[in-house]
Amino acid sequence: MVWVNCWNTTTDSSGSKPYPSSYQVFEQFIQTVAVQVIQKSEAIAKLEDKFPWAQTTLLSKMGLYAMPDIGKKDAPIKTTLPDALHFRRAIQNVQVRDMELEIPLQPKSGKLSAAKFDDDIDFSTVQKAWWDAILTAYKYTETCPQRMPLEMRITGSSNIVMAPFRGNNLGTCSIEVLTLGVMKNAWPAYAQEVLNKWMDLKDKDGNYLTTRPHWAKEWHDFQSRQSSPAAGIVYSKCSKPGVFALAFDDGPGQYTEELIKTLNAAGAKATFFFTGTLYGCIYNRASAVKAAYSSGHQVASHTWTHPQTLDSMSVAQLTTEMQKLETALVNIIGVKPTYMRPPYLKTGGNVPTAMRILGYRMITDSIDSQDWNGLSVSASEQKFRSAGPSTSDGKGHISLLHETYATTVRDLVPRLIKWAKENNLKMVTVGSVIEPMKTKRW
Repeated sequence: MVWVNCWNTTTDSSGSKPYPSSYQVFEQFIQTVAVQVIQKSEAIAKLEDKFPWAQTTLLSKMGLYAMPDIGKKDAPIKTTLPDALHFRRAIQNVQVRDMELEIPLQPKSGKLSAAKFDDDIDFSTVQKAWWDAILTAYKYTETCPQRMPLEMRITGSSNIVMAPFRGNNLGTCSIEVLTLGVMKNAWPAYAQEVLNKWMDLKDKDGNYLTTRPHWAKEWHDFQSRQSSPAAGIVYSKCSKPGVFALAFDDGPGQYTEELIKTLNAAGAKATFFFTGTLYGCIYNRASAVKAAYSSGHQVASHTWTHPQTLDSMSVAQLTTEMQKLETALVNIIGVKPTYMRPPYLKTGGNVPTAMRILGYRMITDSIDSQDWNGLSVSASEQKFRSAGPSTSDGKGHISLLHETYATTVRDLVPRLIKWAKENNLKMVTVGSVIEPMKTKRW
């Protein structure tokens, strides 16, 4: 169902009627009380731990039940302005978390000054924003972070200085994702990912749109495009073409310093995702960690113990894993990492929440060498050659390699360096090529 909401400056109130009706308002009041009880119910909270979708389903059915009857679907309803502004769907009575952006409408022709609202509006940007949110919600079905509606409104512009839709001459797409007020763990990572996609919208010339936040909505948990790369978000590829991010897991090990010399000789930079205890204590290989850092490579986290059950750990347990390695790296090289690669690439459960709280960007990969799985050097090399110098959307690859294998360090890495140079790829650290801005190598 699509609701079209229009208002004007007429003073003629003839034929107007209260909407919703008094009875429907009473229904919404009952719904509001029930939702508040459900949100704070300990029994529902326990049920939610086992069945995250249960709360969502229950509230959705209640919302549909309380939705006012519009009668004839194609007949306009004339009502007073306060009733018309927000559809009066009882959302205004429920405690929610709400992140909203104002996206300027763009002309089909690319010429903003010549566009007319009726015949030259390119709504593909609006459609993309809508589907970005829906597809991201499907990605998070396990935890159901969006437990209230996805809303979108097409509105006008404004010349008021502080208006979030100021200067949007063709109109504004106001779009927002909402969830219940009690949502804590799953919501920030999901909403940040939606925000990243909406802030990445560009015009026909490739310039970022002047997308702005709605000042009255939730922003304290989020970072916009002008900030550093968002914590708690997964990055699997570089943000630009012509680069190749060499990334090594599980060190420091017996071959780390040998690998550093090979990289340095080739003029290549790489990211080392170090652990604390996987192949001996990191303090016993402090010289290798220092060599990586002093050579300009990125030192990042691969957790303290490399647990197999990362995605089933509590936030407290994950915090301990990360902070133990932080302490070690601060003691050895004097800096704390802000990038991490989850062992076994497990990014579910409480991992996004913990990483957001701790300020870590999660890195996976776009090419897995499979060296950990016994793949031969030639077969591993072929995986890179088959993938080509860039991802399907033209961005640089992030590799998954392990510095703990002699064959990887002594045979595969030289082959990959040769492959990168054949394709004119600059070998870089992960931290230097993650959107939206470059950050320090640690």
